[in-house]
Amino acid sequence: MKKVINKSVHLLIIAIAHLLISSSIFAQAPQKMSYQAVIRNSNDSLLISTPVGMRISLVQGSPTGTVVFSETQTATTNANGLVSLQIGMGTALSGTFAGIDWAAGPYYVKTETDLNGGANYIITSSNELLSVPYALFSSNGTPGPEGPQGPTGLTGATGPLVSGSQNQTLRNNGVSWEASSLITNTSQSVGIGTSSPNSSAILDVQSTNKGVLFPSLTQAQRNAIVNPANGLLIFQTDATLGFYFYNGSSWVSISNSGTTSTNSNNTLIYTSDGF
Repeated sequence: MKKVINKSVHLLIIAIAHLLISSSIFAQAPQKMSYQAVIRNSNDSLLISTPVGMRISLVQGSPTGTVVFSETQTATTNANGLVSLQIGMGTALSGTFAGIDWAAGPYYVKTETDLNGGANYIITSSNELLSVPYALFSSNGTPGPEGPQGPTGLTGATGPLVSGSQNQTLRNNGVSWEASSLITNTSQSVGIGTSSPNSSAILDVQSTNKGVLFPSLTQAQRNAIVNPANGLLIFQTDATLGFYFYNGSSWVSISNSGTTSTNSNNTLIYTSDGF
């Protein structure tokens, strides 16, 4: 039997219209509003366990003012004829719930209902929101004045100091940091095994019981180096063993590139002609 609407009885009675503010660790206001209403039919009987279609609008200024947000929802009444829904969680028709300026009220909740669960809205009700929860208002309201600066905090404890000599570097021994005498950095030269690296050398390595190991590569590995730099030096471990440098176009054995010297004070440098 088709239900007949009696407007004088106010078939849609607003029982509760309130906001639920969910807290979070970020203290952000949820962009939704909890809404409840009791639904009655034309005989003023409760509409029990029945799906109803609703169009909800938030209207600014007056019941016939500007619609700032509108959506549709379908909900089912409970055993007491109560329908519960969250405004802002339906299918939006216009505007956004988050875009509402709550400081620019008053606002009215306008509901249009289809008792058959469709979109043939024949029951209309409009009720003013008499208060707006602080969380929603403050999210887009005017910020208040800045408070006074708080007191200065306590000074933290002084961290551990590492003592050392000029130009020494730091090393971690697995437990703490300590000054290293093995490596020295003068900002112009780096010395390994010496605290006074030669000023003409970018790297000065000194030792009486150890040598220097350069990268050891097979001939195939050497030839696989992509775009080798002019003067790049490696030690070849197969074919003709020995040190090789790249002269800009090919790899050349150091033993075939220059004059052999027995002077222990010689400095090995690379020029455009080789070593």
